[in-house]
Amino acid sequence: MNCRSIVKKLENHTKELSKALGLLPLATSGLSAGILQEIEKICDNMEKAGFKAAVAEEEILEKIESGIRENNVNRS
Repeated sequence: MNCRSIVKKLENHTKELSKALGLLPLATSGLSAGILQEIEKICDNMEKAGFKAAVAEEEILEKIESGIRENNVNRS
């Protein structure tokens, strides 16, 4: 049940790392233009990164959530 929250945390941490990495050129003088471009590419890729739980895990979660919903409906 925690895989979705873990995935969301991973996405948030990746974006935070991207921001921190983006500050590297400001803190370090003397980096070549090529390295600066590579850092920028990495930051862009990290900002766009998306993570998803495995398909099998998603299917299991859907079944569990469906069972919970059905049980709640049956109770009422």
